[in-house]
Amino acid sequence: MQTFFFHLRPQSHSAAFIAACSVLGKPEGFHGFERTFTGRNDVIAALDAAGISRNRYSDTVDAVGSGLDSCFEISINEAQKLDVLRLDSPE
Repeated sequence: MQTFFFHLRPQSHSAAFIAACSVLGKPEGFHGFERTFTGRNDVIAALDAAGISRNRYSDTVDAVGSGLDSCFEISINEAQKLDVLRLDSPE
Protein backbone atom coordinates (compact mmCIF):
# COMPACT_ATOMS: atom_id res chain seq x y z
CA MET A 1 0.00 0.00 0.00
CA GLN A 2 1.37 3.39 -0.95
CA THR A 3 0.98 6.67 0.87
CA PHE A 4 1.31 9.94 -1.06
CA PHE A 5 2.63 13.22 0.32
CA PHE A 6 2.33 16.72 -1.11
CA HIS A 7 5.62 18.44 -0.26
CA LEU A 8 5.74 22.21 -0.48
CA ARG A 9 8.76 24.49 -0.13
CA PRO A 10 9.55 28.12 -0.86
CA GLN A 11 11.66 28.93 -3.89
CA SER A 12 14.79 30.87 -2.98
CA HIS A 13 14.63 34.62 -3.66
CA SER A 14 11.10 34.37 -5.04
CA ALA A 15 7.46 34.32 -3.97
CA ALA A 16 7.04 31.00 -5.79
CA PHE A 17 6.22 27.72 -4.10
CA ILE A 18 7.72 24.42 -5.33
CA ALA A 19 5.53 21.35 -4.90
CA ALA A 20 6.37 17.68 -5.31
CA CYS A 21 4.71 14.37 -4.65
CA SER A 22 6.56 11.60 -2.86
CA VAL A 23 5.45 8.01 -2.52
CA LEU A 24 5.97 6.04 0.67
CA GLY A 25 5.80 2.31 0.10
CA LYS A 26 6.37 0.61 -3.22
CA PRO A 27 6.88 3.43 -5.75
CA GLU A 28 6.66 1.13 -8.77
CA GLY A 29 4.02 2.36 -11.18
CA PHE A 30 4.13 5.98 -9.99
CA HIS A 31 6.16 8.96 -11.10
CA GLY A 32 6.13 11.97 -8.79
CA PHE A 33 7.61 15.25 -9.97
CA GLU A 34 7.92 18.94 -9.14
CA ARG A 35 5.55 21.72 -10.05
CA THR A 36 6.10 25.46 -9.52
CA PHE A 37 3.34 27.73 -8.28
CA THR A 38 3.74 31.50 -8.72
CA GLY A 39 2.79 32.20 -5.12
CA ARG A 40 0.56 31.49 -2.16
CA ASN A 41 -2.70 32.32 -3.96
CA ASP A 42 -1.77 30.08 -6.90
CA VAL A 43 -1.12 27.06 -4.69
CA ILE A 44 -4.29 27.66 -2.64
CA ALA A 45 -6.36 27.87 -5.84
CA ALA A 46 -4.90 24.55 -7.02
CA LEU A 47 -5.53 22.85 -3.69
CA ASP A 48 -9.11 24.13 -3.62
CA ALA A 49 -9.66 23.00 -7.23
CA ALA A 50 -8.39 19.52 -6.29
CA GLY A 51 -11.11 19.37 -3.63
CA ILE A 52 -8.76 19.50 -0.66
CA SER A 53 -10.25 21.20 2.39
CA ARG A 54 -8.43 24.18 3.85
CA ASN A 55 -8.15 22.56 7.27
CA ARG A 56 -5.91 19.88 5.70
CA TYR A 57 -3.48 22.26 4.00
CA SER A 58 -3.55 25.58 5.87
CA ASP A 59 -0.73 24.71 8.31
CA THR A 60 1.47 23.56 5.42
CA VAL A 61 0.87 26.69 3.33
CA ASP A 62 1.43 28.90 6.38
CA ALA A 63 4.73 27.14 7.17
CA VAL A 64 5.99 27.57 3.61
CA GLY A 65 4.92 31.22 3.67
CA SER A 66 7.20 31.56 6.70
CA GLY A 67 10.13 30.05 4.80
CA LEU A 68 9.88 26.44 5.96
CA ASP A 69 9.38 23.21 4.02
CA SER A 70 6.25 21.27 4.91
CA CYS A 71 4.00 18.47 3.67
CA PHE A 72 0.72 16.67 4.20
CA GLU A 73 -0.79 13.38 3.08
CA ILE A 74 -2.90 13.36 -0.07
CA SER A 75 -4.74 10.71 -2.05
CA ILE A 76 -3.62 9.40 -5.41
CA ASN A 77 -6.53 11.24 -7.07
CA GLU A 78 -5.62 14.53 -5.38
CA ALA A 79 -1.99 14.13 -6.45
CA GLN A 80 -3.06 13.63 -10.05
CA LYS A 81 -5.41 16.64 -9.92
CA LEU A 82 -2.52 18.74 -8.58
CA ASP A 83 -0.39 17.53 -11.51
CA VAL A 84 2.44 16.24 -9.31
CA LEU A 85 1.94 12.49 -9.92
CA ARG A 86 1.61 10.36 -12.99
CA LEU A 87 0.89 6.67 -13.25
CA ASP A 88 3.35 4.69 -15.32
CA SER A 89 1.45 2.99 -18.11
CA PRO A 90 2.35 -0.62 -18.90
CA GLU A 91 3.34 -0.76 -22.55
